[in-house]
Amino acid sequence: METLLHDLRFATRVLLKSPGFTAIAVLTLALGIGANCAIFSVVNAMLIQSLPFRDPDRLMWVWDVQPQLEQAPASYPEFVDWRNMNQVFEQMAAGRGANFNLTGTGDPERLPGYSVTANFFQMVGINPELGRAFLPGEDKPGNDQVVLLSSNLWRRRFGSDPAILGKTISLNGKSYYVIGVIPPMSAMLTSAEVFTPLGLDVTKTDRGTHFLNVVARLRQGTSMSQAQANMGTVAAQLKKQYSTNHDIRVARLREVLVGDVRRLLLVLFATVGFVLFIACTNVANLQLARANSRQKELSIRLALGASRWRVVRQWLTESALLALLGGSLGVLMAYWGVRSVTTLQIRGIPTLNHVGLDGTVLVFTLGLSLLAGFLFGLMPALHSSKPNLSDSLKEGSRGSSLGSGHRSTRSLLMVNEVAMALVLLVCAGLMIRSFQRLMRVQPGFDPENVLTLRVNLPVSKYSDDQKQSSFYRQVLERIEILPGVVSAGLINNLPLGGGDTNGDFQIEGAPPWPTNDGPMTEDYVTSPNYFQAMRIPLLKGRLFTDRDNFGAPNVSVINEAFARRVWPNQDPLGKRIQIGWPTSNWLTIVGVVGDVKHEGLDQAPMLQAYVPYLQGLEPAMTLVVRTQTNPLNLVNDVRNQILAVDKDQPVFNVKPLVEVRSESVLQKQLTMIMLALFAAVALILACVGIYGVVSYSAGQRTHEIGIRMALGAGQGDVLGLIIRQGMLLVTIGILIGAAASLLLTRFIRSLLFGVSATDPLIFSAISLLLAIVALFACYIPARRATRVDPVVALRCE
Repeated sequence: METLLHDLRFATRVLLKSPGFTAIAVLTLALGIGANCAIFSVVNAMLIQSLPFRDPDRLMWVWDVQPQLEQAPASYPEFVDWRNMNQVFEQMAAGRGANFNLTGTGDPERLPGYSVTANFFQMVGINPELGRAFLPGEDKPGNDQVVLLSSNLWRRRFGSDPAILGKTISLNGKSYYVIGVIPPMSAMLTSAEVFTPLGLDVTKTDRGTHFLNVVARLRQGTSMSQAQANMGTVAAQLKKQYSTNHDIRVARLREVLVGDVRRLLLVLFATVGFVLFIACTNVANLQLARANSRQKELSIRLALGASRWRVVRQWLTESALLALLGGSLGVLMAYWGVRSVTTLQIRGIPTLNHVGLDGTVLVFTLGLSLLAGFLFGLMPALHSSKPNLSDSLKEGSRGSSLGSGHRSTRSLLMVNEVAMALVLLVCAGLMIRSFQRLMRVQPGFDPENVLTLRVNLPVSKYSDDQKQSSFYRQVLERIEILPGVVSAGLINNLPLGGGDTNGDFQIEGAPPWPTNDGPMTEDYVTSPNYFQAMRIPLLKGRLFTDRDNFGAPNVSVINEAFARRVWPNQDPLGKRIQIGWPTSNWLTIVGVVGDVKHEGLDQAPMLQAYVPYLQGLEPAMTLVVRTQTNPLNLVNDVRNQILAVDKDQPVFNVKPLVEVRSESVLQKQLTMIMLALFAAVALILACVGIYGVVSYSAGQRTHEIGIRMALGAGQGDVLGLIIRQGMLLVTIGILIGAAASLLLTRFIRSLLFGVSATDPLIFSAISLLLAIVALFACYIPARRATRVDPVVALRCE
């Protein structure tokens, strides 16, 4: 221990004597270690740590598999059949998202909610923080007027008052008894702030309407394969009973929650690993340069009897101290980075609020710092501990006793730096090009100058279609006459907004589908002016009018994909379809509009059918307002017109449509930005490394340069000699990096859109960019070397 403390004190003095080197090395390592710490904190929370539920490995997500959808929600009758017919699950529970208006306690507020079966929390293993969960039977119609609050809502709105239990709150105009408070761990499943019983009657629910998320718990000792086989048998029985072609898929809950994020996180983790390796390579090069200047000191210690291991240990101690300093600064950088990322609500990624720098992350960072110190310290330590004592101890020695092996090591490190930097730059280039292609995709509507806002009418207050239609009609009439408003419309689920409704449909007079089950259609409820407000083009027929109301014949407008798939080379106008269960009304097609990308810019449009809101109104609708100028300028005016119709009606999700489009690609944008950022850091570090190697090499050849210039070599000859030497190493690194990129970019293929993982344009452009930057990094020290006075250079021996 005493020897270790002595080594640490000596290492501290050595590093303080070289503040410039120490600062550069610590900052370089902080960038690499901090990036790894930040990404690992996310990887740890999502891929490594156990889910905060009881026996999470036995929790399964159960999907309905449809002809056009591999992962679809279930209908309530399907869920009941699955629950009653399976033999592999202890319990099955289901839930659906919902919106609630909280009134009567301060300003009206819209709250995200989740309606679940009574056994949901008990099955998942979430115990209330206060009070109790739902009891059996409380999810039946008429017994469902109880509510659970999220911990966040309880603290924010009710001041953490335990007396809230037993009190009533008004949600959507109905009174609910507060029975408990749910802890934050539920946010892994849903970001809801209120939880209510599902309250459905299976005899009154359409089997063709799919909206339920189904979670199940495996019986003890049952495997995934057994569960899948049993649910396959259940699906086969339901196919015969109901003449459908729906299958059932079982997946682990973690896989569903993480989804495609797993590959993204692993790619980013590999990326920051490359950045750290480049940072270590750079510091190793700096250490090798310092080793040359410290040869006399080290030689004296060896000559006085110090063992080689003693010198190696001292060198590794200095490296470890550097790494720990870099790791400490890296943790601060990671803390800032994680706080920034956790504020984002990224579609497709579970809530990031639980991500943080916990003990596991800190231990990982400590281990990574020590490993980095060993990696960048070992090679300089081995080289510096075996000098030529005779040359090193000569008076006036230039400290070049490390010889050709030293130069070869630095050259090899430089080649590795260039190769790894090229791999990261290629990946970043592919992501940037992919994102550019994605943003050029036409969504089927014009998002510019459109304001969107969500309204959710409480059914208790607006109990029938007439009351709901009266509210929305008054709102539209008031908003359309506002100065600066071009047009206004309604839709139940906004394109790219993350919501959709799909169901089966039938064609009047058509034979059964080959699969004995019709394809799925996305169905939307819209007002007459919705298409004008969104600038969705009319291709054939007409759009809705105010005459398409409750007393008129039921009509529908379909998209081009629907017409092309169902009636190829035919006129769809006048044809009739039935959406949902056979008890639904037949809809006459009166128009065809352009395809709209509702699911995502990178998703092909599905079959889409629109119905007029006066024939199929829903309580929750999104208002779209096309304006002449910046839509945010009209937010208060629009909100005031809604409050003028109903002063208790909250408005939420107020944002321009361009922001909705941006949020739909936020995950891909964040991936692109992070890869580009890490690649830029790698490029800078590689340039610094190239500069250092070429500069050191030129310094070692000062005597040779002096001789060449004394014999008549010009500055251009010397400049070309040094640049050729540096660019030869760069070229080797680029070739190795290009070969590695061809192998590694296939791992990001699923993250790309419209771009090949081996795009020759990207490979060529990135290689050229790296070569130009490297040429500049070689030119500066080469140019400086040509200014050496030959007389001074010849005195260097």
